[in-house]
Amino acid sequence: MALMRTLEGKIALVTGGTRGLGKATALGLAKLGATVIIQGSDEDHTALAAAELRIASGSSKVDYVLADLGSMASVRRMAQAVSTNYDSLNILVNSETVHEPERRITSDGHERTLAVNYLAPFLLTHLLLPLLRLSEGAQVVNLSAESHRFARIQFEDLHSGYDYDASRAHAQAQLARVMFTYELARRVSRHGVTVNVVETGLDEQGVTLTMARRAGLRGKLAKLRGTLAQSVSTEQAAATVLRVVADSVYEGLTGRYFNHQGQMIRSSRESQMQIDSKMLWDISMQLLRINRDLSVRVLDLPPLGDASLVTAS
Repeated sequence: MALMRTLEGKIALVTGGTRGLGKATALGLAKLGATVIIQGSDEDHTALAAAELRIASGSSKVDYVLADLGSMASVRRMAQAVSTNYDSLNILVNSETVHEPERRITSDGHERTLAVNYLAPFLLTHLLLPLLRLSEGAQVVNLSAESHRFARIQFEDLHSGYDYDASRAHAQAQLARVMFTYELARRVSRHGVTVNVVETGLDEQGVTLTMARRAGLRGKLAKLRGTLAQSVSTEQAAATVLRVVADSVYEGLTGRYFNHQGQMIRSSRESQMQIDSKMLWDISMQLLRINRDLSVRVLDLPPLGDASLVTAS
């Protein structure tokens, strides 16, 4: 049994915190004493989820922020809302994920699977870095999936404009999250912020098996079928995320990939190509118009609008 440290006095933001793994992770963080902010897109649903988390955790310190992660303007407003209401941020869990069966383009011109699963956490993390750097031992945890092992970054067609395939687009976005994790860890290590990946083991069976089948990896496919048959519950996956955040065994580790059992393992060969990671980083910075200075500020953002933060008080 892992010995969890108290998170009393810590502030945590969980995207996708209204359901599934995000909600279970938020509940665990609240039970450990953290002030938890959950992100959702629908006000009634998000407010209800926050209320349920307060009751289930026995903590009144559960707030929520509204944002559509498919809109980069909304992500910017969310970052501004958090930065306005809090002086620091100790934990950021990028949990939200979508799997679009058909190609959809956002108002920013991005393919939606890429936008929600990768570009939004990339942008949000950058915008919140000033708060994270103010917090001793701050942590970023990006949740990803084993399907990343069968993907490569389509630099020539990042937005999946040719022959869209939902599984391939989703796997590419998961790979991008892993590559982003490693590149960010290298760049912020001197600032005392740790950045890691947790492979959830959830909701990815169809995508992972489809990608393995297409890759012609018959031996790997049989092994995957056996592994995935041992389904991981949402609570088990959340417990792993909490271990990485609060178990002293993981303290100080950065740029690591943990499976759903909390074991440190190697991610795909593609994810470890530093040249490609840097190229993806540079392209993402250009797409999102982010200042290259890591002290990126949110003072010049548009009014809060749909992303105002609602506190329990």
